[in-house]
Amino acid sequence: MKEIAAGTKPPDQIDLETSTQKGIELLAINNRDTDNVSGVISMYTLLDAANGNVATVYLLNQRPEVREYASNAEYAELRDRFIGLLSDCMARPEQDRSPSGK
Repeated sequence: MKEIAAGTKPPDQIDLETSTQKGIELLAINNRDTDNVSGVISMYTLLDAANGNVATVYLLNQRPEVREYASNAEYAELRDRFIGLLSDCMARPEQDRSPSGK
């Protein structure tokens, strides 16, 4: 991901974003303008080193008439909520992830 971010140039330069949520390390590349990008608009890698789990997420753009957001800010809110839920799921003990809780 670092190489992908490094390969971008201004004015479309994309920075590699890093953070941690509930012990899950997040690496992210987010396009700044969802209106002028087709295909992948965000890419995330979630690392749970303690349990040896990795998840990769590709968020795809949609046509304006069918998507659930009207602005970049609305997209960012939905994206952050989804990534937060995925981080929460990965951070839970394995026995709590099964449908029966066993």
